[in-house]
Amino acid sequence: MDFGFVVFDGKGVHLVIKKIAPSVEMKPFILVFLLFPSLKSIGQINSFDKVIISYGNGHNSWVIPGPYASEERFEFVTTKNGTYKLAKYLKLDYSLNSDSVSVIDTVALPFHQFKVIAKTIDALYQQLATTKPNFTLEFIKPFLKTPQTKEILSIAKKIDRSYLFEDYDRNELAQYLSPIKHFNKLDSFVKLNRPDTNLYIVTVDSREGLGITFIKNRDTTGFYMDLLRDHPLGQPILERTKVTHSIGSQFINLEPNILLEEMLPVSSAARKRIRISSFTEEYIEWYLKKVL
Repeated sequence: MDFGFVVFDGKGVHLVIKKIAPSVEMKPFILVFLLFPSLKSIGQINSFDKVIISYGNGHNSWVIPGPYASEERFEFVTTKNGTYKLAKYLKLDYSLNSDSVSVIDTVALPFHQFKVIAKTIDALYQQLATTKPNFTLEFIKPFLKTPQTKEILSIAKKIDRSYLFEDYDRNELAQYLSPIKHFNKLDSFVKLNRPDTNLYIVTVDSREGLGITFIKNRDTTGFYMDLLRDHPLGQPILERTKVTHSIGSQFINLEPNILLEEMLPVSSAARKRIRISSFTEEYIEWYLKKVL
């Protein structure tokens, strides 16, 4: 029988449901790109009129005036020669005014004109709806860069673990941090964070995620990559179904992370957050909290 339970971990309230897709009403600033009917064939290579990628993070406003969310939005459109170009790069800030009315401040960000070949878009579309056994040490480790001492100490300060290093001089500190720099126990960390497609975890008081919408005529397919800590590297990937507000299949595949990193502007927060190398910071936090 399907079951669910609520977990509070100090960072958010999480609804965990086993083998069932919950009906969830969420704020539209992130999930607006998920509320469309699906294209009819996932396996077929398609050309699209437009691809919208939206990265957002925020929290429930609780009807309290002030900012509660922000979003980056990228719109890719087709060109006459069959490639895609970045047509819009927007920054949106969401807030409530003193009358509890939602206000959206939109800014068009500058970007260098660049094009994305159609093969990349088609590959992204296919990979998003394909499960591959690549959430593994062998696949992930080549993307990780050796963390520097400054980075480790900065993360330690952020999570209140600076006291771990107070009694060490420079040479002792280098020796103490050596296991982290050599990714000691990374295999255990990867196994611990390997996603389960039978679990649907929804955080109800905060959110961070990336949505990808493919549009062809009136047909649209949406995917969502939750980027909160319960979903390492945005996995598993969620596909929206034709039924509004319902959740469809989940897929585990890190190939879309690589393709999205290729597509997005270097300066964007979305690119920094989705790339596989961001797994290093989560590993360091885990090591400082659970191993040292």
